[in-house]
Amino acid sequence: MPKTHANDFLPWLKTASDTELKREIDAPDALLIDKAWQGSKRIDIAYAAFDHVTRTAKIVIVGITPGRQQMANALQECRRQLRSGAAADVALAAAKVHASFSGPMRANLVAMLDDIGVAQLLGLESTAALWGSASDLAHFTSALRYPVLSTERITPARRP
Repeated sequence: MPKTHANDFLPWLKTASDTELKREIDAPDALLIDKAWQGSKRIDIAYAAFDHVTRTAKIVIVGITPGRQQMANALQECRRQLRSGAAADVALAAAKVHASFSGPMRANLVAMLDDIGVAQLLGLESTAALWGSASDLAHFTSALRYPVLSTERITPARRP
């Protein structure tokens, strides 16, 4: 596996407790890649298991940045895969498909893609299959690959 953020964070993810993982999703520290300030808000860039690239894709679906829900889903699925003995690349692939555009946005996205004929173009009954049996046809990504999260947990006067 080439050098990615996954190499730095997967060992921690595999051994993290449920409590530690929830804490990281709420307020990244061990999974923090970078941070910046915008006024009184701290902007965190946190690791989530979105490293996999689907090289067989026929379509690329691009979002802006994963949110906390997608972050949680990716990390939990990746950890589940790793703990069950999956290789890192397999765990990352599974996590990305499981978490990409997860939550209510996925149903909306599927409806829009189906309405404009993407399913028909790909020979699918519905683009919902891109998150299941036809996941090899789609590469999911974001303009900002990892979650960019805003928090007001530290006031500017107490900046580290």
